[in-house]
Amino acid sequence: MKISRADESLLSRWWFSVDRSLLFAMLILVGAGLVFSLAASPAVAEKKGYELFHFVERHAVFTLAGVPLAIVLSFLNSAQIRRLALGILLAKSKERAAEMKISRADESLLSRWWFSVDRSLLFAMLILVGAGLVFSLAASPAVAEKKGYELFHFVERHAVFTLAGVPLAIVLSFLNSAQIRRLALGILLASLALVVVALFFGPEIKGAHRWIRYSGHSLQPSEFVKPGFVVISAWLLSEGRVRSDMPGFPLAVFLLALTLVLFILQPDVGQSVLVATVWLAMFFVAGYSLLWGFGFLGLAALGGIGTYVFLPHVRDRISVFLDPARGDSYQMDRALQSFREGGFFGRGPGEGTIKTILPDSHTDFIFSVIAEEYGIAACLVLVLLFAFITLRALAHVRREPDGFKRIAILGLALLFALQAMINMGMNVGLIPAKGMPLPFISYGGSSFLGLSITMGFLLALAQRRVAVDRLKNTKILASVGAGD
Repeated sequence: MKISRADESLLSRWWFSVDRSLLFAMLILVGAGLVFSLAASPAVAEKKGYELFHFVERHAVFTLAGVPLAIVLSFLNSAQIRRLALGILLAKSKERAAEMKISRADESLLSRWWFSVDRSLLFAMLILVGAGLVFSLAASPAVAEKKGYELFHFVERHAVFTLAGVPLAIVLSFLNSAQIRRLALGILLASLALVVVALFFGPEIKGAHRWIRYSGHSLQPSEFVKPGFVVISAWLLSEGRVRSDMPGFPLAVFLLALTLVLFILQPDVGQSVLVATVWLAMFFVAGYSLLWGFGFLGLAALGGIGTYVFLPHVRDRISVFLDPARGDSYQMDRALQSFREGGFFGRGPGEGTIKTILPDSHTDFIFSVIAEEYGIAACLVLVLLFAFITLRALAHVRREPDGFKRIAILGLALLFALQAMINMGMNVGLIPAKGMPLPFISYGGSSFLGLSITMGFLLALAQRRVAVDRLKNTKILASVGAGD
């Protein structure tokens, strides 16, 4: 994600002329507004007889309209600004002041999406993304200064990933299940091929070949493997249960084995454990024989033992976790110190000191930075937000009659939840140190975009069936149903 000054494109000229500090300050303020709206609005909505998140939802709609509008207007020159301002001033107010309301009688694509998507899930994701921008401002500048970059280097890049990831997730949420399967297959095949490229041609970073670098850009393909892997595995497992002519189960086992082999060769044990755990959960929900399940659990145990025996870095991390005196536990010790220093309400934004000595304070250990500056209270709010998104998604698993959707929703929800649990568990010393970003909070472009795809797929599959059934006879939805 690098824009060169030598580039003569419109985007490049804008990027190096706009006041980025002002731009990112506005984006952080907007994100904070979403967070604080969640605190202030529900009580007023309840008092006025509206749905609990009525004003929060409208605030988010205004945000999705206002932020792109501000960015588009910032491309204009002074003459264009004058002409546009004059046109706005002279326009008749009744013609320009359209009411911000989407009607259930409206048969447009936007209306059908709005009344079928799980808005609580959508806005919880947007709040999490907004919080990520705020916390990035706390954790990233110290790392940027240490590495010799501009002070807000990582904050700016995090904002760029946000501006790409959020629209990506929303666009994906418009797709039907057949389109999701086709897109997931394409993403899976392409990202697996890129994992192979990274193994043979990628740079070695901390003893692993996980990245592809080209012309100043970097990509971690395994982050894109995960959502595609979950969706295709869910489809294979569900088809194997209902179609005798479809070898869904053997293909699902083969896909798991192939993915694990490629991840272990990198090596990336954390991602391997993550996808294996999610796959096993989907396997049990699909309703296959428990004998197979116990067999897979036995293989998982053997794999864990083999990993401990044959991969020295894994053995060292586990040994240090069990007995800190046996090795270097510096990062884990500083992470725990952050919680002690911050207390319940924190030392205050920008007042943290441990982030200056934590090497990965903007990525793997951002949860510890939040604890020191905003307190354990803020960490608990984040935990509740992650729990709400997970439980909200799992509620659809219980209600969803379609086998593929039920298994896929479970897998995508667990993929999101387990990644958050691993990161937070590592920060508080419950599990050994592992490079696993906190979803939408930690810095990282590949991780952010991969999670955006995950949430886009989840929003698309976990649509409200009441709304879908109500609209089933409309022309466009009928064609979507035919595609399934």
